[in-house]
Amino acid sequence: MPSEYTAGFLWLAASILWWSGWREESAKGIPHAAVAVFLAGWPFAAWLEWPLGRLGALNGAFVWTLLAAAALLWRMRETKRWMALSAGLLVSSLAMGRTAAAAGNAFFPEWMSGGWGPAAAGAAVFLLVGGADGQIAAVTLSLAVPELLAAAWHPAGISGSAGSSGWMDGWWTAVFAARCLSIAYAAVRSVSFRFAWRKGGERT
Repeated sequence: MPSEYTAGFLWLAASILWWSGWREESAKGIPHAAVAVFLAGWPFAAWLEWPLGRLGALNGAFVWTLLAAAALLWRMRETKRWMALSAGLLVSSLAMGRTAAAAGNAFFPEWMSGGWGPAAAGAAVFLLVGGADGQIAAVTLSLAVPELLAAAWHPAGISGSAGSSGWMDGWWTAVFAARCLSIAYAAVRSVSFRFAWRKGGERT
């Protein structure tokens, strides 16, 4: 799928799921009003872009997402906040090591180019952090750090950008991967618990 179309499609899917009643399953741990504001404002923010001189440009959706992640981190309990930050930095460092090794130089290209990279990041965050708030904050941090380095640390004559269309695609893919795995895991646990409880009742 072309760049930006993935982000647009996943934003539309998230909006439909949200307003069709999947609030508790998809955003457990986040106030409903906050999710509604984020989803409503994201496409408008994506249209905004501020030039930063030789550093390139700063996309509005990148800023919007960072502000949302900062708000989530601020309202978390301290232990969960540090867990989300640690998970985000861990996944981010693995991503930068992978891309730097593949590039063979000191510059950091866009985060884990390729469709499977962001999905793998979301899966890693799912394994490390629980709850939608912690997972979204960790995903945002894990993708924002390499994106900022890529924008600031680029070859001479090539302008960078923070919040590129590829970054937006990757962010939505990673968030969907983390949340889908969490929902699937919760469903499997629920079915397993009911099955075990039924079997225990039959024995007694």
